[in-house]
Amino acid sequence: MYPNPVVNGEIKVLIDCIDNCENFNFELVDTFGLLKSKGKVNDDFIQLHQKQSGVYFLRIFQNKELILVKKIFIH
Repeated sequence: MYPNPVVNGEIKVLIDCIDNCENFNFELVDTFGLLKSKGKVNDDFIQLHQKQSGVYFLRIFQNKELILVKKIFIH
């Protein structure tokens, strides 16, 4: 994932997959575990505009199965 820290409200997600490289969703949670945003990963990009600066955890799902968790920083 890059850029990290997120500075323009958009983050690129690079997901290694062999088959069925579709149906990716995300959840953005704060350090208290509160859900702040969720949606689809579109063309390997996640839009995070108008999110408050801070530390978050970005969870990536494929077909409702958690496949990746990354800590990100938003400025």
